[in-house]
Amino acid sequence: MMRLLPHSFNEDGFAVRMIKRSGRVAMLAKSKPEMRDFYEVVQIQQRPEETIHGKLYPAREVMPRPEQWGNAGWSCYDKEQAELKFEALTRKGGLQGEGIA
Repeated sequence: MMRLLPHSFNEDGFAVRMIKRSGRVAMLAKSKPEMRDFYEVVQIQQRPEETIHGKLYPAREVMPRPEQWGNAGWSCYDKEQAELKFEALTRKGGLQGEGIA
């Protein structure tokens, strides 16, 4: 069974909260105490069950890798811009280049 991307998690010192999701497209808010919130719109990636450095990881959803930014992830500095990107992706089916991250 695929482990879904959590609705809230920490990443690189940021608190990340999923605002909404449609299929594998998600809009996230990222925050730090000393910064104003910003937003990311991502095409959620899927990883198979695998062993990395001796640790077994289940099949799971993950955020796009840094090198996928611009193709599967976008940073937006206001909520309106993020909403527009989210709507554009969900209107066209949400996934450019489906597959494994």
